[in-house]
Amino acid sequence: MIIIRKENFGGIAFNTKNAHEIWINKKLYDEIVNHIHAPRKINEKIANLLKELDIKKINPKDTKLISLPNLNNSFDFPILNSPSIIDVNITRNCNLNCPHCYMNSKTNNDHMSLDNYKIALREIEKAGVFQIALGGGEPTTHPDFIKILKLTKKTRVIPNLTTNGKDLSLKNIIAISTYCSAVAFSVEGINSDFEKIRNFPFSSLIETVKKFKLLKTNIVFQIAVSKNNIQKIDKITNYLLRFKPYGILFLAYKPVGRGEYFDKPLSKVDQNIVNKAIIKIKNNLKHKTKIGFDCCFAPALQKTINSKSLTGCTASRTSMAIMPDMTVMPCSFLDKNREYPNLKDNSLIDIWQNKFNYFRVKIKSRKEQNKCINCPHLDICLGGCPELDLVNC
Repeated sequence: MIIIRKENFGGIAFNTKNAHEIWINKKLYDEIVNHIHAPRKINEKIANLLKELDIKKINPKDTKLISLPNLNNSFDFPILNSPSIIDVNITRNCNLNCPHCYMNSKTNNDHMSLDNYKIALREIEKAGVFQIALGGGEPTTHPDFIKILKLTKKTRVIPNLTTNGKDLSLKNIIAISTYCSAVAFSVEGINSDFEKIRNFPFSSLIETVKKFKLLKTNIVFQIAVSKNNIQKIDKITNYLLRFKPYGILFLAYKPVGRGEYFDKPLSKVDQNIVNKAIIKIKNNLKHKTKIGFDCCFAPALQKTINSKSLTGCTASRTSMAIMPDMTVMPCSFLDKNREYPNLKDNSLIDIWQNKFNYFRVKIKSRKEQNKCINCPHLDICLGGCPELDLVNC
């Protein structure tokens, strides 16, 4: 299915088969909508869009148009009418006790109830959200994990999953492969480096990865890059490439939760080391797999990575998080003790459009810092994370 969602700047085209998302201007949006209502020979601009989305043609029967209330945006950066992706943390429970866990997850922690997940899913679909990133804690420890996957798959919302890969039953592996567009594994190191942090055999994770590969599941590796592993990125990625992953995603380490004192973020690393690591990532992985960086990396990427998808902080602009207790946050990594709106008391659209401006003000303040004000890349990186000192320019 192709989803075309209206936005203030035009719209978003989203392919549910490969999760490709492309922002389009008002003229192209109108041309596509007209084509859907009255099919005709496509022009060059629509043809190029379809090529980017990896679609051969627009089938009106397989296309959904979504129009939402326009968000009143008084800021000088784009904010979508609703999120395009939401992190849904369905549990705080985990079968590990990693020393760097930002959620402070451990065994016997609480889960989101299935009834509450149904409420969240209804609100997510109503808000025209494209993707859900299921997380935790360890989402596969949720007692209704497979039911959650099945419920999500019945909607037009695409579920993805991040897991630590420990003790996954064959039943769960098959369910993930059946219902998710991709499965991501958290990997900060390989062999003994992995085992020191995760406290279970690296070989066990690799066996799980191989099972997913046999089922032809899209595999993604997520690497939280920190002071401790930045100079080992070459070794880590070269090893992971042997499994022909769909992509490798690099996350800036966040000193939050148990991770506050375990390691140091990249802002504490010599910038030359960071720059060299990014260049090596680009050179080593190019044409071998998709390369992704979370938005926190944006300040360090401006002169080394040339990508239309680069952007600064996405929290409250294109993404948000729903926690196990149904509180809704601009980002999963924020102070958990702050009072946040609850999805049981507010609609998702109302929260998005009316209760997150305080965080957008933080992004604006960060952007307007004196050291950044004349930078030609400012409109892309937005000055970095407005909450934490993670990555230097």
